[in-house]
Amino acid sequence: MGVRFDPDFAITAATQTSLLNAIAAYNATIGKPGVSKIEGGQNTQQLKALFKTAEAALANMDAAVEIVRLTQVNFYNGYQKARKVTVTGTGSISVKGLVTDASTGLPVKGVAVSFSLDSGAAKAKATDGKPVVVKSTGEKGRFNLNRLPAGMYAVTLQKNGFADQVTTIAVSDGELTKLNIQLARI
Repeated sequence: MGVRFDPDFAITAATQTSLLNAIAAYNATIGKPGVSKIEGGQNTQQLKALFKTAEAALANMDAAVEIVRLTQVNFYNGYQKARKVTVTGTGSISVKGLVTDASTGLPVKGVAVSFSLDSGAAKAKATDGKPVVVKSTGEKGRFNLNRLPAGMYAVTLQKNGFADQVTTIAVSDGELTKLNIQLARI
């Protein structure tokens, strides 16, 4: 049994061919010496418009499939399994930091950097104020933190000979948060 989509949802062989042609035209301009910035910019704008149209069409398809959820359970389940949504930023660095000495500007090695959920504002499950993650700065005063759940975090920096410092940062899914801190000597 085939499923028929209403033409109002705007996905046709012609729209798909148009999208493929725009992608091919864009790819043909990449890396060509002498291609003007204007032509490349025009192609980019065309692609943006086509992707926006494609996203709207997919949203319409999702809405149409919801209509048959109860009457066509197998189709609905198959569609949901086949429909992939890519989340960007997974597996990438969430927080990148640098800790330096406030008086000299030199990197500080061995600083304990603790991340704790800040007043339950994060998506991650509550940890009763206990650190979610503790990192230590490397030789050049740097640290990276991978895959930290989105939310607000209290970041505590501690090292003997320096005043403890606490700051708050916001971490968003798929986005890099940079944290540059200067520690004062005591």
